Amino acid sequence: MKVGILTLPFHTNYGGFLQAYALKHLLLKEGHEVYFIDNAYSEPQFKKLAKLLVGRFRKGYLKQIRQTKLERKNFEEFRSKYLTPFTENIRQLHNPQKLSKYAFDALVVGSDQVWRKNYDITRKADYFFDFSSRKETALISYAASFGVDQWEYNEQETEALAQLAQKFKAVSVRENSGIPLCQIHLKVPATQLVDPTLVLDKNVYLNLVGRKATTNKGGLCTYILDPTEEKTEIIDRVCKEINLKKYGVGIKDHAGTYPAIADWIEGFANADYIVTDSFHGCVFSIIFNKPFIAIGNAHRGLTRFNSLLELFDLEERLVTSIDKLNFAPVSKPLNWDQINQRTKELSSQSLNFLRKNLQNHDGK
Repeated sequence: MKVGILTLPFHTNYGGFLQAYALKHLLLKEGHEVYFIDNAYSEPQFKKLAKLLVGRFRKGYLKQIRQTKLERKNFEEFRSKYLTPFTENIRQLHNPQKLSKYAFDALVVGSDQVWRKNYDITRKADYFFDFSSRKETALISYAASFGVDQWEYNEQETEALAQLAQKFKAVSVRENSGIPLCQIHLKVPATQLVDPTLVLDKNVYLNLVGRKATTNKGGLCTYILDPTEEKTEIIDRVCKEINLKKYGVGIKDHAGTYPAIADWIEGFANADYIVTDSFHGCVFSIIFNKPFIAIGNAHRGLTRFNSLLELFDLEERLVTSIDKLNFAPVSKPLNWDQINQRTKELSSQSLNFLRKNLQNHDGK
């Protein structure tokens, strides 16, 4: 089948890139032809804005554009190497003639927080495929995330999105809290599935690292999206408790460039222990069987952490403040055989969902 994937725009999000890579990898392995639907902000928009800027404002804008390109250099290389091909930009896909030429057998939205109202400034209806009118195309969500456990859309938005959701062949969500949100507000049944990164074997990620020289040989790996003094204090206390030196991943270099995705993966693979406030930081701790502490990141969606950790009976690994930091879980050995078996079970469910729903679609 010819499958189009729609996910959040690619910026400098390691988890976002890797969940997209993982879903594409799974679909390719099943024998499908895979495209990503391009929903990035197109170059002409930037050019139009630049023309409106004069003097120091224009100069500052162009400097910002150059800095953004520098920041994203390694991400763009990964995108070009592993995430192609792309369709035309989604803003042109609202023209039925533009989209119809791809003749997709299926469109898949997910994973990540594609259904969170306040994420991304594009139209939320895009993530419910309102631009698709070809009845032969099966519409599917794979582990789509609302990010929160409360409904954020108003009555008018809810009615419009419900009409679109009811055209889906199958709906799956990443968090267990998404099931009642779909049932109550969108009027559709939903299945909980894991993030696609968890479905891939760890060796797939290690192959991305390849034979690169190892830069981190053990220690406490930290991946912090939103640094605070309290998080630094938590990390320092953990370092002292388990007697490890810390190193960070995903940190810009002196030139302002984010490290390559392979370097980010390598940092997790070589760690003795991990502390992170990132959902995907938790995921890759589990993938590589590394003991970890998750610092709850309410701003980015705390329900994501709760739902993930509940699947593996790892709720005690979540810390919401330094006052609630308990060193007993820090030193407690994890039963990785049990956790890995659970990962296999969840992966099997996800693969079965994709196989069942990505069959020839008769448009009914």
